[in-house]
Amino acid sequence: MTPNMRRRVMLANCRCSNAHRRQSAQVSSFANLPVIDVGAYVRTGRVGTLAGEITEACASTGFFQVAGLPVARRTKREAYAALRAFFERPTDEKRRIHVTKTGGLRGYIGVHEQGDYGVDASDKRLNADPAPGELRDYKEVFTLGTERPADYEYYFPDLFGKNAWPDIADFETRVSAYYEEVLASSHVMYSLFARCLGQEPTYFTALTAHPMNSMNCIYYPPQPAGPERSVGIGSHTDFECFTLLSQDDVPGLEILDDGGEWHLVPADPEVFVVNIGDLLARWSNDKMRSTVHRAHNPPAGRGRQSIAFFCAPSYDAVVRSLDQTAPARYPPVLAGEHLRQRIAAANAIEPSLYSRKWSGTHLPANDS
Repeated sequence: MTPNMRRRVMLANCRCSNAHRRQSAQVSSFANLPVIDVGAYVRTGRVGTLAGEITEACASTGFFQVAGLPVARRTKREAYAALRAFFERPTDEKRRIHVTKTGGLRGYIGVHEQGDYGVDASDKRLNADPAPGELRDYKEVFTLGTERPADYEYYFPDLFGKNAWPDIADFETRVSAYYEEVLASSHVMYSLFARCLGQEPTYFTALTAHPMNSMNCIYYPPQPAGPERSVGIGSHTDFECFTLLSQDDVPGLEILDDGGEWHLVPADPEVFVVNIGDLLARWSNDKMRSTVHRAHNPPAGRGRQSIAFFCAPSYDAVVRSLDQTAPARYPPVLAGEHLRQRIAAANAIEPSLYSRKWSGTHLPANDS
């Protein structure tokens, strides 16, 4: 990538200025998002030029597409079909496993129930009364994640609650199979990100031994009638280390550049879109960029499906800069505390779900 091209596609990191936080009606296509094939690495362990390619993408855009991860087409196809059947069910049936009824952040989330991501002032919660023209999350979500027993030292229901499943034949089997294959793919990416950061490929193994992973299976309804353009999910950065996103063939994901311009990401069902989250940005001292992005609903006539697998470390992982070339931009942070604060802000959920169980809420003394 030439310096001029890099300047054109350089994207905003998580500390975007107020000028970058506005919602812009101008959206251009972003056809030059790199596709990096990790298939040979998965099969043989040979890195070749992968670390350099990933480092370049993470420094310039914070986004790239990846091919060759160990997720079978059939597994993905069956998971998407099962989820489509769920989202087509009546709302009252879906709400039987609403997150306010399942004892944790697991199950169904309805339209206009998420927002307030701390990036864009127009994001609104369910209990807000948005003014005409303001944007709000117009999406449905089925969410699941890592389960831990209630006596686990760092147990919180929003992070480790029991998964809730709808009464649909083969739904749990098909969605769980997809989850497990993407989980295996996350280990591949962690080993590559470790190399990018100058560490051994196993660097993140211990730090992710009890991960706070979650998976949002999202349905974006078509644009409703009216002059306003609905936003499926408002401007935000991802909270975790990185995200593995699969999509159907309907575009909607947009990423923000340093000039305040939005770029539409191609919708290719054959690859995953990878983006850096806030924790990996902190580990890299912002050499890997946690980039502002959003998603819009498709035009009338067809909805859009995607599945976002959020890759997070263990609750007690201490995240501190690995950069030896510059002063740390952030103080050390306990990964679980960071994640719970961001989750609480973004979800209109009963406050009782966020009551603390674990008393060790601060970094160890030697990590402060």
